[in-house]
This record gives sequence, structure tokens and C-alpha cells, in this order.
Amino acid sequence: ALEYYTLGLKLALEVDDRAQQGYGYNNLANLYLILGEPETSLKYLENLEDIAEELGDPTILGYMYLNFGRTQLELGLYAHALQDLQKSLAVRQETGNRQGQSVCKKYIGDVYLQMEDYTAAQRAYEEGIALMDFVHDQALFSAALNGLARALMQLDQWERARGFAERSQEVARDVSLLRAKEATETLSEIARHEGNYRQVEQYLQEVIAYNDQLFSEDLSLQAERYNFQLKTAEIGYEREKQALQFAADRKRLLVINVAVIVGIVLLLIGGTWLSIQRRRGKLQREYVALVSAQNEELEARVEARSQELQQKNADIQLLMEKEKQLLQEQLDHKERELSILAMHGQEKQVLLSDLLTDLKALSTKEGIAKSRLYKRVEDKVSEALKQDDSDEKFMMHFKGVHPQFFTALQEHCDTLTANEQKLCAYIKLGMSNKEVAEMLSVELGTVKSNINRLKKKLQLTAEDSFRQFVGALG
Repeated sequence: ALEYYTLGLKLALEVDDRAQQGYGYNNLANLYLILGEPETSLKYLENLEDIAEELGDPTILGYMYLNFGRTQLELGLYAHALQDLQKSLAVRQETGNRQGQSVCKKYIGDVYLQMEDYTAAQRAYEEGIALMDFVHDQALFSAALNGLARALMQLDQWERARGFAERSQEVARDVSLLRAKEATETLSEIARHEGNYRQVEQYLQEVIAYNDQLFSEDLSLQAERYNFQLKTAEIGYEREKQALQFAADRKRLLVINVAVIVGIVLLLIGGTWLSIQRRRGKLQREYVALVSAQNEELEARVEARSQELQQKNADIQLLMEKEKQLLQEQLDHKERELSILAMHGQEKQVLLSDLLTDLKALSTKEGIAKSRLYKRVEDKVSEALKQDDSDEKFMMHFKGVHPQFFTALQEHCDTLTANEQKLCAYIKLGMSNKEVAEMLSVELGTVKSNINRLKKKLQLTAEDSFRQFVGALG
């Protein structure tokens, strides 16, 4: 897209087509913004400004002001962004462009949200949603709903925020994984505020699933693009090779024709053999020079093509390295999610334990211990502690991220207890001894003692690093 947009702008500049120049600058600014280069986007918009003002075309002006606002929003220039978005809104109101107005309102809401003016953000989102054509752009509709939900959260309107976030998630599921993930993250924050940790965990699992799908789609698209580029290079090389072969065949045919003509001339003009001989010698020398020059040109082109293919191979190797890096980043991300899941389970267990301790302390007061309400609350907290399945979920998710870890660990020692395996899993995730002690609710010294005991079980020497050993497994 970048290549064709750039070519289109170049042609528009060559023929001095001001309208097409306006669209070209706008398209390139929008594309660089999508590619995460707002500074480059801003340069194209600055080149466009005089052209757009000169043309006075409301479509180009509205699009330009919108891109100015979006770019400055990315750069953190919120006051300028708001000013340009309001200019775009005014142009689109004059032309009756309702869909364009809804887009402007949505981004105005985004600016107010960043400026922490949550009431203004709420108003902008609601006005934008009222103008939107739901069928025309469901992804934009979902983003506006989620923005409204986040504004309402800041205004302590949690029930309304939940309704809009759920609607945003419902709309986005079939049209945009990214918007669905954003809505699910909002719902997770709302559930955390309400203290519904089981629902928080459910939403976090959905967010992880969306991240995996987005990563898989990105990887698949990259692979398709790289394969397309490789096939294009191969086809180009094959065509170039065929063209060179055709040129060589044509030269050989020319040589044959020249030789036949020379033979006929010699037969017909025997009396002038000496003159013809001289001419033939001259022709041969010129032909040798021509063939030599052409061979040198051919060799140079073959060498250039070889270097190009070598560069392509280097690019492919670089792409493979990038793919490996992306896979490592995905693994790191999943390990961070595992750490969060484990800490969340531990925090919930500590919270329930503290709550049970407080209840027992409260029972010493006269009449409270015999209360039905007290007994029911105490039973529910105790039952929740018994039924806590955080450890099982952690181990299940850990095995999903490192499926070969425990198999490799048991090859070194098959008598490890469940707690010892869990300690190894925490070390694999990069937790410090202090963090492991907090996760297992034991003293730091106990963790160090357990590690020394594990080193003996695993037949490691005192000089061996337990962390390096565990990190290399799986």
C-alpha cells in the first residue's frame, strides 16, 4: 500500500493534479499513522495544508483535519488535536456527512478521555454513537461503546459502564479481535472493582485467548507476505533468465546468418576474394568485440542477479530470526500472564484466610458466635478456602506454556512432591526467592532450604546454579 500510494502521489505531482495530490498526501499520512510513525504522518499533513486550503474541497479538508487530530492525539498534543478534530467536525456538519461526524465525535471523546475530562468524553461518545451507521462500521461502533464505558467508569457509573462494555464486546466479536480484546479488558477492570475475582479470572483468560489469536493472525499474514515476496523474486529471476537466453539465441542466429551471407558472397565474387577476405576479417573482429561486450554485459547482469538473490536469502534469514523473536515474545507474554494468575490466586487465598481470622476474632464478642448470619458467613469463607482451585489452574496453564518441563524434570528425579514441582515452576517463571516465599506463604529461609534439598535430589553440586538448571529444562 505504501509503495502504490507513494507512486500515485509522484504521478500526481508530475502532472500537477492538485486534487489527486491532496488525496495522496492524506492517504500517506493515514497509512504512516497506522504504521506507528506519527512524526512522518505529520510531515505529509503539513505539505498537504496549503493544497487543501487552495482547493477548498470539503472532503479533502475534513479528511485532513481528522488526520491532523488523530496524529496529534498519538503525539500527546491534546489541545491541538481537539482543535483540529472540531474543525473536521464543522466541515462535515456543513456537508451533512453523518458518518464523518460520528468518527470525529469518537476521536474527540478519545482526546477528552486522555485529558481526564470524563464528562466531556461521555458527551462526545454518546453524540457520536447517536450519529453512527452501525452496519457501515461495526469496529468503530465497538470502539466508541468501549470509550464511553471507560469514561463512565471514571465517573463512578459502574452499572452503565458494564452495559456499554458488554455491548462493545458483543459487537466486536465478529468483526475485530482487537476491539473485542479492549472491551474484555474494560469488563475485567469493572469486575475487579466489584470484587468479583472469579469473573476477573474469566475475562483475563479471554484476553489471553484474544492475544493468542491476534499473534497467530499477525504471524500468518507475515508468512503469507514473505512467501509472496519470495515467489515474486523467483518469478522475476526466471523471466530475466528467459530474456537473457532469448537474447543469446538471437545473437547465435545472427552469427549464422552473417556466416551464410559471407559464404554466398565469396562464391559469387571469386575475383574479389582478397577484398572480401579483408572485409570478412574486419567483420569478424567487430563481431568478436560485439560478442565480448555482450558477454561482459551478460556476466554483469548475472552477477547482479546473484547478489540480489543473496540479499533475498539474507532477508529471508532475517525474517526467520524475527519470527523466532516473535515466538520468544509470545512465550515471555504467556509467562507474565502465568505469574499474574498465580499471584492473583495467592492474593485471593490470603484474603480469604485473613477474612476467616477476622471472623474468628469477632466471634469472641458476646452473641455474635451464635448468630446464624455469622455462622453462614464463616461456613462460606471456609468452603471457599477448601474449594480454591488456583493451584490446579496455575499448573494446568503452566503445562500449556511449557508442556515438556515436568517430563524433563522427572527424568532427573521422579520422586518430587507436588510442592517441590510447584517451587520449580515458580523458579522457571523467573520469580525471586522472596516472591516464591510469598507465593508459598513460608519464610525466605525455608525456600532456600527447600532449594538446597532439591539440588541434592536432582544430583546437583553446590557449585551448580539451580536457577540455570531449571531455566534450561523444557
